[in-house]
Amino acid sequence: MNHITRILAAIMLMPILCYCQNEEPETRDPQPEPCPEPVDTTVYKFNQDIGQTLTGSMILFKSEADDNGIAMQGFGFDDDRNIYISDSPSDSTGSHCRVREFNEAGSLVSEMKLPPSAHGDGFDVEPVGEDVNIWTSVTAGAGNGGFKGLVPASAGIRLVARFVFRGGTTAYAEDAAELFYLGDNGCRYVDVDMDHGLFAATAYIDSTSLVYVFNMEDMRKAPLKEVEVTRPTAAPGTKVSAYDLTQITPVAKFAFTQADYTGYKVDGKTVRAIQGFCVYDDRVYFTAGFKGDDNIITAVDFTGAKKIDRQVMGIVKNVSSLKSLEVSSTGEVETEGVDIRKGQMYIGLHGAHYVESIIKLRD
Repeated sequence: MNHITRILAAIMLMPILCYCQNEEPETRDPQPEPCPEPVDTTVYKFNQDIGQTLTGSMILFKSEADDNGIAMQGFGFDDDRNIYISDSPSDSTGSHCRVREFNEAGSLVSEMKLPPSAHGDGFDVEPVGEDVNIWTSVTAGAGNGGFKGLVPASAGIRLVARFVFRGGTTAYAEDAAELFYLGDNGCRYVDVDMDHGLFAATAYIDSTSLVYVFNMEDMRKAPLKEVEVTRPTAAPGTKVSAYDLTQITPVAKFAFTQADYTGYKVDGKTVRAIQGFCVYDDRVYFTAGFKGDDNIITAVDFTGAKKIDRQVMGIVKNVSSLKSLEVSSTGEVETEGVDIRKGQMYIGLHGAHYVESIIKLRD
């Protein structure tokens, strides 16, 4: 074998690697597949004791005293344990809903203004990935947009809106990520149960107060309805599309009256106003009361049958504990919002001098 033949034979035995200039050689080793995100398959239930008394370890969040006269109306959490609180301040344009974001240490991070959402008591938070969704009722049409109790103060189009929280911004109905229609008089209270994929709202239709519960997947299958936004808005006359929930079948629908929860005396005190609304699993929860009243909770099933009938919450019973833990300097509080996540109930308390607290019930 001559010299040239030996060289050619050696080349033929070498592994062949073909690649273009500036490219990496092709690798023969397969790349590992990325690990899938863990899926929480836990079936969550709520079975905590409503009557438990307040201790310091139950106070998840407490604001400093604030004499500006603005009371918390609702609250919720994201996956980073940041807390979102709704209230209703006023400025030159009138009363509006404000959503403030606090970190777990209680420091203010940012805030968002929602002029069409008024009082802010129809409110919930839904974290999805990197976003935080704010669910609330919004005024879109004529009328003053307010409610007297559960009854609209005037006729007018009201929608349910899902906003993506953006600190430092102002958003109107036409800015919502999604809108939902449930009759012209719309909804006052709304809530999302992320653990079971449910949405609930109170509505006033044909002179009747109703609770609706929907499967959230079904809501996005509803046909769209065009609604003209006339107030409050940055662009009057804007037309928006809303999912028409009147065209799909709810998981539950039942009538109720405010007197079911406020129309009698507890421990000699008159319980007046509904202050919180929550759906979880197969129950709907209402909290009620004002400062100086006993604050109560009522739970009903999806037919409206009571499972907890106007029970006084243990966390408000001990006036000395409320004072010593600085939840309220007078010992008087009113509930402001209720939420359940992963079987854990949280209750908002509004104390004297506008100290706002969120209480986490013990297991």
